[in-house]
Amino acid sequence: MRDINVGALIRLKGARPHLTAQQYRTLRGQVLAGDPDGAMRGLRKLLLLQGSNAVKK
Repeated sequence: MRDINVGALIRLKGARPHLTAQQYRTLRGQVLAGDPDGAMRGLRKLLLLQGSNAVKK
């Protein structure tokens, strides 16, 4: 059984209003598959491209 990074899931859930359903599902799948670092890099990139204030620069 793989360890799930709960912190990454919480951060992803907080950013959900800024993401499309497909983006959310993809990032959530990455976290659950064991790649939370990649998912957080992707989340940061998506939020910065959208001009959201959800991420500090």
